[in-house]
Order: sequence, then structure tokens, then C-alpha cells
Amino acid sequence: MKRIDFEYYWTEQQPVDGKIYGIKEILEDADLGGIDLVALIAGPITNPNNCGLAEFVKDEPRLIGCCQINPLFGQAAVEELETAATQWGMPILKLMSVACNYPIYGQAPLPVLDKARELGLLVNIHSGAYLSTPAQVGLVAARYPELPIIMEHMGYRDGLGEAIEVAKVFPNVHLGTNTVAEPLMIKRAVQEVGPERVCFASNGPGVPMDFAVESIRRLNLGEEAEGLVLGGNLARLLGIE
Repeated sequence: MKRIDFEYYWTEQQPVDGKIYGIKEILEDADLGGIDLVALIAGPITNPNNCGLAEFVKDEPRLIGCCQINPLFGQAAVEELETAATQWGMPILKLMSVACNYPIYGQAPLPVLDKARELGLLVNIHSGAYLSTPAQVGLVAARYPELPIIMEHMGYRDGLGEAIEVAKVFPNVHLGTNTVAEPLMIKRAVQEVGPERVCFASNGPGVPMDFAVESIRRLNLGEEAEGLVLGGNLARLLGIE
């Protein structure tokens, strides 16, 4: 079963803690964590360089491009998403309303979400305390029941309970482990919604991948459940064998 990190930021030439992360450095980080595939995201900024990201990942089979879109760009955002999916091979849409200052439950992202549904994409939605709380992400899930959604951060510490309740109501919602590195918080999510609904991400390079993997390993979930969380679920959602 492949191990997959669904969120790792491509920082271009900007150093993180004094280190620039090119392909070599990203794969070294992945190898330390025993990760096979890494989904890279440009940003988080208001106008992500998705075209540059596509060029960066195109010759490295272990890297998956994830298209972060700012829906406030209107039709141009919809067109960029279609290009990213159909020409650049990006199977994941990322929406981060807090970076672009729009409510995730409002009208702005609807055309982009409509296009994601049409293209059969996986949608990664930032969750937290502002503009995209877990309950507000739930409104998106209710409107698009056929759209697979990863609620990254699973609401952070204060929103964990709400995130779990949303996932219980909407079967298209999966909970992302990134930045929730407290093992017992992740374990609670696994116990309440099931290991098949929790997906691993490191939120690297700010978080070392082996550190993030260790937060899963220490849960002692058992081989099958751990495999689902660390990549089996994402492989299923992306159609990766």
C-alpha cells in the first residue's frame, strides 16, 4: 500500500528555516518519512503559481501537483482549474479561503467547485476558525455530496469535535491530519469516523515528514488501519493503484 502525503508546500526559491526545498530536498524529506508520493501545493498566497508548479513536478513521478485556486478571479479561476486538471495533470483542487479572504460557504467558490465536480477532482479545503470552520466546510459538503473533500487540519484543536461531527453527517468528507500532530487527537478522529476517512499530510516543509508520520505510527492503529491513513485512502480517492 502506497504512502502518500496530501499536502506539502512548494516554496519556489524561498527558504524554509534557511533551506531551499528543490526536488532533491523534498524527496529526501519523503524518504525520511517512508513516503512514496507527495502532493505539492503552490502558496499559500492569493495568486498561486500553478503553472510554475506544473513545470516543477512534470518529470518527477513521485510528485503530484495540487492546484490552489483563488475563486475571486472569477472565470479566469475556473479556466485555470480546467487547464491544471486537463493539461497539467493536477488531480487535486485546494481552496484556502483564509489566504484569499472569502467565505468558503459563500457564492465565490461555487463556479470553481462546479468545475471540480465536472472534472472529477478531489478537493482539499482548509479548515480553521475563520472563513472556513468545520461546520462551514460541511455546508460545501452538503451542496456537493458527490465531491470527495478532505477537510485539512480537521478544524485544529478547538474545532476537532465539530470536524468529527461534520464527517459523521457527510460521507464525502475526509479528515486531514496535517498540523494536528497530537496523536490522541488523530486517534479520536480515527475511532469516531473510522480509519478509512482520515488522510495523512505533513504540511511540510515546515513540518518534517518523519515527525508527521511518527504522530500516526504512535497511535498503534494496526497495520491495516495505519496503511489506510498513511496513503491507502488517498490512493483510493485519486485512483492510484
